Amino acid sequence: GLKSRGFQVAAKSQANYVQTALALGSLLRMDYWPARTSQDAVGALLEMTGKCTLQEYMTAHKYRSIAYLSSGPLQIGLLQETRFGEGDAPTRFSTLENLLLDTSPLINLPRGENLDYANHRQRLRSVLRWLGEPPSGLDPYLVFCHILVPHPPFVFGPNGEERTPPIPYSIGDATGYRGNGEEYGQAYSDQVRWVGPQILKAIDTLRANSTRPTAIFLMGDHGSRRYTDWNSAEHTYMPEAFGNLLAVSVPDELKTRFGTLPDQTTPLPTFRRLLNTVLDEKLPELPNHSYFSTLKKGFTFVDVTEAAQTPVAIEDAKRVHPNPGR
Repeated sequence: GLKSRGFQVAAKSQANYVQTALALGSLLRMDYWPARTSQDAVGALLEMTGKCTLQEYMTAHKYRSIAYLSSGPLQIGLLQETRFGEGDAPTRFSTLENLLLDTSPLINLPRGENLDYANHRQRLRSVLRWLGEPPSGLDPYLVFCHILVPHPPFVFGPNGEERTPPIPYSIGDATGYRGNGEEYGQAYSDQVRWVGPQILKAIDTLRANSTRPTAIFLMGDHGSRRYTDWNSAEHTYMPEAFGNLLAVSVPDELKTRFGTLPDQTTPLPTFRRLLNTVLDEKLPELPNHSYFSTLKKGFTFVDVTEAAQTPVAIEDAKRVHPNPGR
C-alpha cells in the first residue's frame, strides 16, 4: 500500500532503540543519546520539555509544530502545540498511575479497565482522524504523531472489532506483558491488520486536504517484543525487538535530492537526511546503530547493531528468551 502511494520502504530496517522514549527522543534531539547517569528514559524526555532541538530547528526555518499523541510515555509538551487523543469515559487512573501500579504490590487492584480500554480505543481513533486533518493557516507545519498500536494493549481485532483484555488496563510489553506468548503473537498480528488500512486512509486524506507539498516520515519506534526481556540483553531476541517499519515519501520535486532509501537503515540517520532534503540543509550524516538498554538502566547502552540485522528465526527466539511460553 505504501509503495503504491510513492513511498520508499526500507525492507530491512532496524530501530535505533528498543524503548519508545529513547527511540522517539532521539528524533526530537536529532542525535543519538549519550550514556548518562540518569536511569529513566521517560524522565529524559521530560527534561527535554521547552528545549527540544527539533522544535528549535524547525522554528528557525519558520515552521510551526504540533504533536498528536494517543497515550503512553510521551504525553508531555515537547512541541509548540500538543493534542492528546480524546476519550469519552472518565477513568480512575492516568497512564502514569497505571504504569506505577503495574510495578507495585497493587498490580491486581480493580481499575475500571473496561472504561480504560474503551478510552484507549477512542484515543487511537481520534489521533488517526487528526492525522488526516492538516493544521489550518498558511504556515508550514511539522506534525509529530505517536500512535500506540500494534503495541499492547490489544483492543482491536483484524477488522476493527472491539476487544477488552480480561486484565487490569496496562500498556506493558515484553516481560511486562501479562498474557502468554501465543496470545501476544495473534493479538499483535490482528492489530497490525487493523491499523495498516487506517494509516493508508489517513495518508490519502492528508494528501487530499493539504494545500502545500507534504513530506511523510513513517516509522515503528521498535519491533514487536514477544521475545524481549526488560532485564537482559542476553535473553532478548534482537532481530524481533529491533525489526521495524520505515518508509519515506517526499514531494516529486525533492525525490532526486533525497535519493534512494537503503534497504538496511535506521530511523535517526534517515530523518536527518529528510530534514536536509526538505530544508536544503547540510546536517552531517550519522551511522546506523541499534542500542539495547534495560528499563532500570535506560542509558547503559549495549550496541546490538549486528545482532539486530540477523534474519529472524523463530527457533532462535525461543532459545534465547528465558520464558518462551510467555
